Amino acid sequence: MTRSPSENRQRPDRHFLPTTRAFARDAFELVCLALFVGAVWVWANEAERLVRLVRGFQ
Repeated sequence: MTRSPSENRQRPDRHFLPTTRAFARDAFELVCLALFVGAVWVWANEAERLVRLVRGFQ
């Protein structure tokens, strides 16, 4: 038995359903972004400390 067009419209499109793989990929990207931002923060703090140290010796 074939479905009517109205029944087909009622079913959610599988392309837009969230999947575990998509969620894991998004979570991984967020973790990578957070690690990158943290690394830049640490690098900036160390650079500032180094600048203060060098200025102290002059």
